[in-house]
Amino acid sequence: MSAKKRKDAQFKANPKKVLRLRREYHLKRKYGMTSDQYRTLLKEQGGRCKICEKTKPGGFARRWHIDHDHKTDAIRGLLCTKCNMALGLFGDDLFILQKAVRYLLAAQGSKKKERSA
Repeated sequence: MSAKKRKDAQFKANPKKVLRLRREYHLKRKYGMTSDQYRTLLKEQGGRCKICEKTKPGGFARRWHIDHDHKTDAIRGLLCTKCNMALGLFGDDLFILQKAVRYLLAAQGSKKKERSA
């Protein structure tokens, strides 16, 4: 039996177990953490996104994203899909993120001026 057929047969026999083992392998290989460490981190964050504090991760996989520093690989926390994507789109660049905040604050200030006029 080929390796692919064997894997397909294992998945059909016990899909939940296979998915759990794949997830554990991924966590260990990519982030150096166990499932228990992942659950502990989520518990320490109160079961919420570290940025927006939503209680549901959203996204297709409906799983919290492990946010990490791409230079040092240090884990910073667990994020919802939107917050993880936002940081990624800004390239983790603090200067650009600060400019975005100033932009939003300025736009908010101009809306207040329009309303009071």
